[in-house]
Amino acid sequence: MLSIVAAFPISRGYVRFSSFFYTFFLISLFLPNALIPQFALMNELGLYNTQIGYILLRTGGTGIVFMLMVGYVKSISRELDEAAAMDGCGYVRYLFTILIPLTKPVLATGVILLAIGTWNDIILPVIYLSDPNLAPVTKGLFAFRGLYLNNWPLLASGIIIVAAPLIVLYAFLQKYIVNGALAGAFKA
Repeated sequence: MLSIVAAFPISRGYVRFSSFFYTFFLISLFLPNALIPQFALMNELGLYNTQIGYILLRTGGTGIVFMLMVGYVKSISRELDEAAAMDGCGYVRYLFTILIPLTKPVLATGVILLAIGTWNDIILPVIYLSDPNLAPVTKGLFAFRGLYLNNWPLLASGIIIVAAPLIVLYAFLQKYIVNGALAGAFKA
């Protein structure tokens, strides 16, 4: 949702210096994660070892979805914006009643990409969620690792159990994923 709110005005050029902001988001994809400043900020705000803090930390990962969304919105005709404005449609109403239904393919692609990235992330939960009760299920796979020997059959079973929700999500969203990934690549 953050990506579509940011991508629409930037892709249309409704914001001053929109090409600068687009370039800024593009560059941010290639920068490494700033773990030490993030950790200091989370500690300072009292969000370390809390679910809310971790959720807020993960909402910043909109870079690739933003890029897909900008490309997709550029392919939607500007006449639609003008017609909605002539009919008296406000910005928020246009965003939620016209633009979001049109961007379902790229939204589904963004959901699956962010879900995979969040679900498979093990580094950030190890750093920011030290309480074992707050640990995600992927961190539980470490239980099958030994000092000298790994329990491979149990580890393989655990991986299948951990991967099952993403496989189900992919099964429901697969018809949108290819369309969403390719739709923003070509301008109509």
